[in-house]
Amino acid sequence: MNKGRIFAFLCVGFCILQSSCRYKIVNHSDRSGKKISLEVRNDSLAQQLGGTLRRALREELLKSSLHRLTDDLQEADLRAVISLSNYSNTPESFSANDSLSAIGFRLNLNATLVLSSGGKTILKENFEVSGSTLGDGSKEPHTRQPNVALARELARRVVFSIVYKSNLDPVIRNP
Repeated sequence: MNKGRIFAFLCVGFCILQSSCRYKIVNHSDRSGKKISLEVRNDSLAQQLGGTLRRALREELLKSSLHRLTDDLQEADLRAVISLSNYSNTPESFSANDSLSAIGFRLNLNATLVLSSGGKTILKENFEVSGSTLGDGSKEPHTRQPNVALARELARRVVFSIVYKSNLDPVIRNP
């Protein structure tokens, strides 16, 4: 093979790779969005759900690339307080004849988002997420993965409210 064909092959391959790549370099320090401080209060019976939700919220906010996260309350433009409550893990039996072989668990969680700016509440919204898991009735249900799924779903909803409703007038919505 001569050098011309190798060069043409490499150029065509480079063009194909370049046109199909969707990667963009983003300078996260130059975001024009607001600085936001997150606080998660876990008043529910699920011990590890607060940390899981905080991590999921941070991931979702970083994906949106509109707001910057900060731990300093003095520096924050927005303060989001998410309070978790009313966690329940109730068993469900799917077969009246054979309750030991197929038993499921229904998970419910309520949360309240209070978004404030400059000491004024600009948004208050209630959320309810639920899910179910199917397990073997002969052993204790493993609820970590369903709890992670609940936290991710709640994080998506909360971040949607923060990103798209944070530019509202100082009015309490959905009391």
